Amino acid sequence: MSEDKPQVKRSWVTPEDAQPKEEEEAPTPTFEEQIIEAINNLTQEIIELRKTFAPLVAVFTEASKRVKQEVQAQAKAKAQANIVKPVPSKLSKVREALKEYTDILEFDVESSATQILIKPKKYLGAEAFANIARIVRELGGTYISAGKASHFEVPKD
Repeated sequence: MSEDKPQVKRSWVTPEDAQPKEEEEAPTPTFEEQIIEAINNLTQEIIELRKTFAPLVAVFTEASKRVKQEVQAQAKAKAQANIVKPVPSKLSKVREALKEYTDILEFDVESSATQILIKPKKYLGAEAFANIARIVRELGGTYISAGKASHFEVPKD
């Protein structure tokens, strides 16, 4: 018949898995050692973050410089555009037309954005007043009677 061999019971669990190995217990680290380990871990993570973000920081730094330059250029252009510049050709025409009276007249181009103000420095007299009024009317201007604040106005345009 068959040979009688002792039958070995087999289990689904292998002997290695059946009993876990007892691990040697490491000594519990002291509080100071735990702190040092945490600091070392943080240092390593910071180094990795720096490596990751260094290119981004460079890009953002360059972009911020460009944006700052663009904003400054726009602000400068806007400031220059907002400056009310008197029309020098019109002022020179007015001065040329009134050249014989420039010593008794004051020309103001800054008080009004649209008008050149012509104020007498002293009493003009009837003849000088009539001549100045005629020239101002020829230039498209008018006389403003306001007592001591009386003056002539000529449009800057």
